[in-house]
Order: sequence, then structure tokens, then C-alpha cells
Amino acid sequence: MHGRLGPTLTTHSLIHSPCRYLIEGVGRHADSLGNRELFSGPGMQWCSVGSGIEHAEAGGTPAGGNTTGFQLWLNVPSDRKLDDPRYGTVPSEDLPVVRLDGGVVARVLAGPLGDVKGPFSTVQPVEMVHYELPAGASVQHSVGAALDNAMVFAFRGGVRLGSQGSLSEHEVARFDAGSSLARSITVTAGAEGAGVMLFAGKRLNQPIAWNGPIVMTTQAEVQQAFAEVRAGAPSGGGELMRPYTASFRQVPAEACAMGIQEVGRISN
Repeated sequence: MHGRLGPTLTTHSLIHSPCRYLIEGVGRHADSLGNRELFSGPGMQWCSVGSGIEHAEAGGTPAGGNTTGFQLWLNVPSDRKLDDPRYGTVPSEDLPVVRLDGGVVARVLAGPLGDVKGPFSTVQPVEMVHYELPAGASVQHSVGAALDNAMVFAFRGGVRLGSQGSLSEHEVARFDAGSSLARSITVTAGAEGAGVMLFAGKRLNQPIAWNGPIVMTTQAEVQQAFAEVRAGAPSGGGELMRPYTASFRQVPAEACAMGIQEVGRISN
């Protein structure tokens, strides 16, 4: 059910909802639904996996080229985990771009930004925006009133978060966006400019049971999914993952009062 074929291709079965966003580079995808896709950055490939599919993914960037992107996994409510699977690829020309004051450019992956809506649609509402900020530029993002959790990841360059503190490159801050005071997030780039990913969603407040690529609500459901895999259903397996480290530093009390919950550094 799972293996590595060559240096960059992985095949696995899964029950979760991944989204792969490439800023630059080339990605490949194939799955048991019959989809066969090649896409270039900036572009996106997503699955609403539901009851499960088998898929293979790989890079296709030419030798000497760069690949920069993110792979995200989204949880869905327990009563929607076994929906029929769906898949989509969003090429560069279909990825909405919004040009804002100060030279800021926003690529809208999911959720609304002004009159524009991102193409990634999930059963659990989310906002996903890639902001590119020139040196010293600022952008204010208002998290939707129906959402209560948000993260800002400075993947390139450092930023200030209004009066709430700052992030160095590769640091991420999580916000409690449950109050109107915390839903407005201002990001200002440093002297070298910055690339920022903003994510927002609604807490499920449900247990998480996880094994390999299978994410359910109870371990009994996970074991049932593995049993279905052994019986020939297209779900389950064990996903290969790159090792990573994540360290967290203490957040000042005044930042907590403004909505920041924790700040961390991600490396891989």
C-alpha cells in the first residue's frame, strides 16, 4: 500500500484532506480516482479524501531548479470523514491574485479576501492566503467572524505583528481569533521584505485519533479503516514523512492579551 519508488515518488493510501501549494517548482499527482496531473508553481493540488483514496505524489522540477511550497493537512468533522472523495488542481492562471496597497500581493488559496474567493473548498471553513510584502509594507487581514483560530507563518524574512510582537524567519504565531479584537491581524515586513502564509479556521473541538495517513475521531475507527484496507478498500496505509523539528519560545504576557497564543520555529 505504501512505498517509495525512486528518489521523489511516494505512493500511499490515506484518509485525510491534504492540500499542496507550490510557490515555485513542478509537482505531479496520480490517484485511484483516475486523476493524473502535472502542475507548476504558483499552483495548488488538493484532495477532499473522505472515505479514502490511494495516490502517488512527486516533484517534477527540472534539475537545478528550486521547489518551494507547503503541504497542509486539514481535519474535517467526524460526520463528514467518510464523504465521497474529491480532487482538484488549480493552475497558476486560475489562482486568484489580489494586488493591495504598498505593493503587497496576495494569492488567495481558500476563503474570501474582499470580493475574491479562493478555489480550495472544504467542508470545514478555512482561510488560506499567501502574502508577498515588499520591504516595510504592511497588510491588515480580518479573519472571518465564523472562524476562531488563526496562524501566521513568516516563511521568508521577518515581520512585525502590529503591536503584538514580531516573528523571525521560519517562525509561526497562533492567534485566538474568537474575539473581534483578535480577528484583525496586521503584518509589516522588515527591511528585506517578507513572504507570509496566513491560515484561519474553526476549531472542531473533537478528539483526534491518528495512525499513519488515517485521521479519525477514535482509535476504533482507525482500526476499522485499516481492516478495510486489508480487505481491499482504497484507504489506510502508512505515509512516509520527512523528519522535522519544532521548538517554541515563551510569548510575553502582553502579546497573549492581544490574542497571540504561541510562537514556534519550524525547520526540516
